[in-house]
Amino acid sequence: MTLEKAWKTYVELYSKGDVEKAQSFYQEKLWPSLVTKWRENPQGDVPQRPFSKSVHTLGTSPEAAVLAALALRSQEVHLLHTEDTEKHLPFVARWTGAKVIGHPVDREDPRPIYQAVRKLAEEGQSPLALDITGGTKVMSAALMAVGFVLAKEEHPIEVYYVSNERYEPKVRRPVAGTEKLKRVPPP
Repeated sequence: MTLEKAWKTYVELYSKGDVEKAQSFYQEKLWPSLVTKWRENPQGDVPQRPFSKSVHTLGTSPEAAVLAALALRSQEVHLLHTEDTEKHLPFVARWTGAKVIGHPVDREDPRPIYQAVRKLAEEGQSPLALDITGGTKVMSAALMAVGFVLAKEEHPIEVYYVSNERYEPKVRRPVAGTEKLKRVPPP
């Protein structure tokens, strides 16, 4: 089944009100198909070189963190998570195949994010990719802010997020296959 056909089937199931069946279909058929396509040909501002480490804000939908980590080719994926989103760490590990390390943070307090990212940046000189897609607005803003501060201090850091070309409001998701990795240029 093609990704496009799987997407149509998912939307049809969801639109008919069978949300549970639609979610099962998404996890069993659509998501694996999307990951396969993404592994073969990630879209957007995909960096030339892999990042040994990436840091991601993790929200209630861990799919974006997986797509970003795969496009960045991260060997070590650091997830800034809340109590509620910690349960998604195994999902990210399973779909990326990377070493996943969780960092508990507060959804409204940026200071633990600053501390965790600064520590990672100072541990080594390898470039660090930051993915601001998931989590709360405070989490994303804090990750981007600390990233640009550290970059100004000459740490090799790049900031990214997963965008999409089309969004389907019926299912409250980006249309599968329209995702793109975007690099945020420094201010």
